[in-house]
Amino acid sequence: MTRGRSLVVVHTSRGDTIRIISSRPMTPRERRAYEQWEKSLTTSVPEYDLATLKNGERGKYLKRYERGSNVVVIDPDLAEAFPNTKAVNDALREVLSRRQREDASAE
Repeated sequence: MTRGRSLVVVHTSRGDTIRIISSRPMTPRERRAYEQWEKSLTTSVPEYDLATLKNGERGKYLKRYERGSNVVVIDPDLAEAFPNTKAVNDALREVLSRRQREDASAE
């Protein structure tokens, strides 16, 4: 489950520059949706026996589900560069890393 503070972040990237346009705390509804999605990644439904399903395929629709369950709200032109939570988190970690390096060099 999610720990700490969760934010909805809108950002853009041009070349080596990543800029945060806005961020805000998740609404309770967004938090619940995200936590349900996050939990679904690690939980299986015990009543499903894939061996009894004809031509059953585990995770067949997982990528489609993940695309439709993304709680990061970004502009359509950014969706190609940041299509999922991992892409947003990686970009934000890079922003944080650069900021920390700049702060350290300024001291």
